[in-house]
Amino acid sequence: MTGQVGGTVRLRAAYPVEAAALTALALRSKAHWGYDDAFMAACRDELTLRTGEISARRTTVAEEDGTGTVLGFVTMEGEPPKGSIGMLFVDPDAMGRGAGRRLYEHALREAGRLGFTRLAIDADPNAESFYRAMGAVTVGRVPSGSVPGRTLPLMAAEPPAAERRQEPAAAGRATFAGFDGTLLACHRRGTGEPLVVVPGGPMRASAYLGDLGGLSAHRQLVLLDLRGTGDSQVPADPATYRCDRQVADLEALRGELGRERLDLLAHSAGADLAILYAARHPERVRTLTLVAPGLVALGVEFTAAQRKQALAARPFEPWHAEAAAAMDRVFAGRETGADWDVLEPLTYGRWDAAAQALSAADARQRNTAAGGSYRNPAAFDPAATKVALAALAAPVLLLAGEVDGGPHPEAAAQAAAFFPHATVAVLPGSGHYPWLDDPEGFVRAVTAFTGAG
Repeated sequence: MTGQVGGTVRLRAAYPVEAAALTALALRSKAHWGYDDAFMAACRDELTLRTGEISARRTTVAEEDGTGTVLGFVTMEGEPPKGSIGMLFVDPDAMGRGAGRRLYEHALREAGRLGFTRLAIDADPNAESFYRAMGAVTVGRVPSGSVPGRTLPLMAAEPPAAERRQEPAAAGRATFAGFDGTLLACHRRGTGEPLVVVPGGPMRASAYLGDLGGLSAHRQLVLLDLRGTGDSQVPADPATYRCDRQVADLEALRGELGRERLDLLAHSAGADLAILYAARHPERVRTLTLVAPGLVALGVEFTAAQRKQALAARPFEPWHAEAAAAMDRVFAGRETGADWDVLEPLTYGRWDAAAQALSAADARQRNTAAGGSYRNPAAFDPAATKVALAALAAPVLLLAGEVDGGPHPEAAAQAAAFFPHATVAVLPGSGHYPWLDDPEGFVRAVTAFTGAG
């Protein structure tokens, strides 16, 4: 996409589907320096990005915030301690807006975070002054990969040492390739044995989970951003948002972690994904903790009676009367958008500032469109899932909040019957986010079940 652009610049991971468009941008950017057609033809292969290379070459895009217009991209390649900036190109229409600087600085920060101590740059002569201004130094000449007899400035850059020390190897953000090459992110918090955490939403970024009420003091949390959420890439094929398709992403994460079996914790709608994973790979699960779980995968419904029972248990809340009227309208099919806002406090054990902040963050953390695909009815076969779960030897904990209407503790108890080795625990006074309502009780229940790391 070309044309005049304005506004702020934001960075994101490139998508495999963008390979052809980024190749075209690189060619436009190169041609900007006045090279003739024969020269450009000779460079075409070297300037081509292929779909399968987007993730492997750690490709990052700069785009205009708001419009999504792609302004440029950078690749940061190799393995620590020495790597390279393979490609850094800015669309001619976007030159002078700072996109190149942002991309270069990002590449150095990412290199430092990953443990690189040096990045090589085979610079176009026209870009040598830019790299020097950014702190790189010319250390020699290197033959062109495209034009015989031509040499290029060989430059070197050192990632900031402070960035390299910022996060220990076992902490911070890490990326890995999903089953189809989509670059997925997970966030490590704490120390000890890893506990893989699948967020709910459906399709909400893992940021809302925080450190799960202090659980990171006992286990290393590996908080997964599902595809298209948080720091994970949007997949080329939207059909891969389906819950059953994402089972393969969990298996890819297990391989990335190098674990024979996983301790797996899932919240809300994420429990459906964890249940499908356990059904497909029962031998890969060490423990399964389902927190306020969605139970679509098991065909367990959250009934109107259960939701009304949860509301009836809280008669002294200041919002109770208004919520009761809103719930009546919902179950009569006469609800408005405002009714859902009125019912929001019912989701939490306490409607305090922390709960309100978590609620307010939902819209910006959730991929709503992907959530519809995640819950595609074709993704679920409860009868087959129940049969497959008979092979699950791992213990299962279903952790429900006492005042949560979905799942109500009754629904959690119903679901427990479909696992060979299941326990139900109910946290008094807690709603759908028990680590927020009762962090000490939540951590105590999870560590008692999974073991402290």
